[in-house]
Parts: sequence; structure tokens; C-alpha cells
Amino acid sequence: MYIKNISAILLSGLLLSGMSANALTPQMTNNIILSSGFYSIKGVLEANNVPTTPPVQDSQSVTFNSLENKIRTYNQSIKSFEKTLASINSTDVSLQFDKQRFQYSEQNQALQKQVDAYKQAINQLQQAIPSADEATKSALTAQIGAMTILQKQAEGTITANNAIVAGLNDAEEDAENELAETYTSTKKQLDNAADQIVMGAQTQYITLVTIDNNITALERSISAIDRTTPVMEKQLEIGMVSELDLKTLQNQRDTAQSSLESIINQKETLQNSLSVMLGNDANTTVTVEGLPDISYDIKKINYTQDLESAMKNSYTIWQKQDALRKASNDYEDDVTSTLDAYDAAKLDLEAAKVQTENSFKALYETLLEKQRLLEQANENLTLAEQNFKVSEVKYNIGNISKLEYENAKDTLESSKDAIKTAEVELFTAYNNYQWGIKGVI
Repeated sequence: MYIKNISAILLSGLLLSGMSANALTPQMTNNIILSSGFYSIKGVLEANNVPTTPPVQDSQSVTFNSLENKIRTYNQSIKSFEKTLASINSTDVSLQFDKQRFQYSEQNQALQKQVDAYKQAINQLQQAIPSADEATKSALTAQIGAMTILQKQAEGTITANNAIVAGLNDAEEDAENELAETYTSTKKQLDNAADQIVMGAQTQYITLVTIDNNITALERSISAIDRTTPVMEKQLEIGMVSELDLKTLQNQRDTAQSSLESIINQKETLQNSLSVMLGNDANTTVTVEGLPDISYDIKKINYTQDLESAMKNSYTIWQKQDALRKASNDYEDDVTSTLDAYDAAKLDLEAAKVQTENSFKALYETLLEKQRLLEQANENLTLAEQNFKVSEVKYNIGNISKLEYENAKDTLESSKDAIKTAEVELFTAYNNYQWGIKGVI
């Protein structure tokens, strides 16, 4: 009954998709029916020419040294930042002021014509007064008085308009300064955001290198367990180990295999994420080519000079300086009547300087510690190489088994893995230190 229900559900799905159950050929039916009598979803999809596996992605190789330039060139968010800055930079604040000045100029020209007309009329009326009778003189005088008032009003409007135009010149200068400040402030913020994107991409790149190292270590661990398993099975037969010991070893392999599959999935996800950050479409993934050698660069580090650059370039310090500038302007422009905001901004700036210096010092100390750990790992590798040479001699003369020899080789490889891990951690510390110099802490 259960099998019939499953068959009915699958056939219903075929009918809903537009495919008749009768359209299934015997060959197709054989492809989708399992030996147990159940229908395979995969078989149904394949019978309908529906892909059952993800499409193969194009692979793009990228180096660490080329990564930053590629991100800044192709990342969609950074491209959007550039458009925003271009829009601000292309803004013409003088256009609206030119329009207002033109309007006032036209108005003044019209008013000036009125003033000239009043003057001419007043002059004509004054010339008519001497020959007029008393009643007419009185009327003419009243008209002259009224026209004089209108003339003065028009002249007053012209004077007021000229004052407004003069104010527009100052307002235009202020607007241009404000636009320049807006551009500078926005560029600083967007540059910092772009730096964060690049830094995030570099972190993903380094993580992928670490994952590759971990995959190698897990594969070697699984191989070692596979070598040991047959030996332990023989030992179980003669009573040297218990079934629990063998089960524990098998569980270790299962755990290692599960970790390997999980980390491979993480790698694919991270590769696709980095590809998107590089501006690629979903059909493209990326592979990384390891990390560059920084041994020479580390030797050139000058903490005193680097700290000075870090303080100068610090985005956090710039933010506090900008807040102090605005607080000072607000006080000078009577936006605020107290110095509290200005004093608070000063305290914030000093605190930011102290915090930045401490944070940069921590980056430097971390760098020194990672150098020390790499030196220690190299010393351990030297010792491991010596021990392996002894094991190799013993194996060649038959004093140890092949399994013991392979285990000694694994121990040596583990020491090499420790070197790789220490190198990645040192590179990460160095890269963070370089970002600190650029002001990103």
C-alpha cells in the first residue's frame, strides 16, 4: 500500500508538470524504478532532461598581490561609491545663484525704467507750475509729491535688490565651500568603506589559503588512519587491542572525513563569495595561489615612523577632528551658545588618539609574537627532520616497520604544516599592521 501511494504521488507530479504517465517508455520506466520498487526523483528528472547537478563554473585564478587592484576596479559597491563622488563633484552650485542674479537684474532694469519715467514726468510737471493758476499749481504739486514717493520706492527696491545680489555672492561662496566639505567628507567615508571591502576580500583570500592547508592535513590524517586500520584489525584478531580501540579509530576516521567534507563545502562557498566581491557573475568562481613572501618587507618595518603614519591616516581620528571642526563652527555661528559641545569634541579627539596609538601598538606586538612563533616552528621542524632521518635509517636496516616509518613521515609533515600555519598567521598580522599604517584599525 505504501509503495502504491508513493507511485501515485510521483505520477501525479508528472501529470501536473505536463507529462502523461502513459508517455513513460519502458526504457524510461526502467531508469526511474529502483530494485526496491520505489521511484527515484533523480531518475524522473533525468528522464525529463532536467539537470540533476549544478552547472560547472568557470574558474578564475587570483594572486594576493593582484587582489586589491581587482577589487577596487570591479567590485560593484566600490563602483557605486565612485558614481556618488562623481555626482557630487559635478554639482554646479553657481547655476541656481546665476539664475537668481539674472532675475534680480531683470527686475532692477524694469524698476530703473520706472524711476526714469517718474523723473521725466516730475520734470515736466515742475516746468508747467510757473504758468499754471493756483488751483492747477496745487494739483501739479500733489502729483509731483506722489510721483516722488513712487520714484523713491522704486529706487529703494533697486537698492534692496542690489544688497540681495551682494548677499548671493557670499551665499554662493559659502555653498561652494559647503559642497567642497561635503565632497571631502563623503570621499573620506567612502574611501574607508572601500578599504573595508578590500580588507574583507583579503581576509577571505587568506582564509582560503588556510582551508587548503587544513584539507591537506585532514587528507594526510585520513591516510594515516587507513594505514593503521588493517594493522589494528590484525591486532584485534590476536587479542592485542579491543573492539573498542578499533571502533574508536573508525570513529576518528569518520570524524576526519566529515570535517573534510564540511571544509570543502566551506571552501566552495568562500570561493563564490570572493568571486562576487571581484565583480564576477554566479557562473564564475575563483582559486587562490598562496601568499607572497614578506620576509624582506618585515625587515623594513620602522615602528616610530609607522605609528606617525597611522595617526596621520587614522579614519577614527579624522572623524573626531571633523566633529570638532563642526562643533567649533556651530559655536562661532551662534548655533549653540555654550562651549560644552566643543569641549566634548576635544575630549573625544584626544581619546581617539590614545585609542588609535594603543591599537596600533597591539598590532605591532602581535606581529612580533607571530614572528617568534614562526621561529619556534622552524626550530621544531629542524628537530622533526633530524628525528625522521633516524627513523629512515632504522627503516632501511629493518629495525622499524613500514607503518612506523610512515608515521614518522607524518610527524615530519605535521611539523611542515605547523610552519605553514605560522606563516599564514604572520602574514595576517603583517597585513593588519599595513592596514593600520593606512589608518584602518
